[in-house]
Amino acid sequence: MNKPTIKEIEMFLREVDKLFPVALSQKQDLTVLSEKLYDKADVFVVREDDKIVSMVAGYTENLSDNIAYISIVVTRPDFQGKGYAAKLIKEFIFLAKQKNISAIHLYTASKSIAEMYYKLGFKDYTIINEPRPQDIHLIYRFEEEK
Repeated sequence: MNKPTIKEIEMFLREVDKLFPVALSQKQDLTVLSEKLYDKADVFVVREDDKIVSMVAGYTENLSDNIAYISIVVTRPDFQGKGYAAKLIKEFIFLAKQKNISAIHLYTASKSIAEMYYKLGFKDYTIINEPRPQDIHLIYRFEEEK
């Protein structure tokens, strides 16, 4: 894995901040988030011309119910449609499988983006007392692999 530096993560997150339904910077300081991702998350990136153009970041340690969590999936708009996000999610799935994790959870606010996750094997997942009921929660269960 070509692990990005904290500074590279932060620069990329600043570029894509407003692409999220709620900007990441409205939830937390991007410098702090970048440090957290670097220290605690598994971060997968695609680079073009030594610049990050797509990122998947999630957690495979200190899990609840042995379920990993993907917190960020984003590709710069000028690089979308090239399959980068799907490639990085597959890498995350591979890592989680190697760690004997039972499932991976993520959510999206977009039905069209959810379609990509369905194609990768994710299924709908219900969260009890979800504070954002408009979000689409999905789960990838390893026991359901064929």
